[in-house]
Amino acid sequence: MLPIPSSSTEGFATDVNNHNVVVGNASSVTGVDALQWSNDGTPTLLAGLSGSTVNHALVINDNGMIAGDSFSGDGHQHAVVWQ
Repeated sequence: MLPIPSSSTEGFATDVNNHNVVVGNASSVTGVDALQWSNDGTPTLLAGLSGSTVNHALVINDNGMIAGDSFSGDGHQHAVVWQ
């Protein structure tokens, strides 16, 4: 089982690469955070767009590039790539 940040109420994985790095999301009372878990299970929050409270990490490739989405403060959905 992967740990989630203490401020989160639940989390789930969406993808894993061949280096056992996992991406996914964690929900909290303030929104949804995109996460990356290193191959030792340590979670890292991925920053979304400024003012965003909903961010999703959806896929990760073997080079560590993560694709997902982020909803801006005005509610518009944007594609995001984390490197």
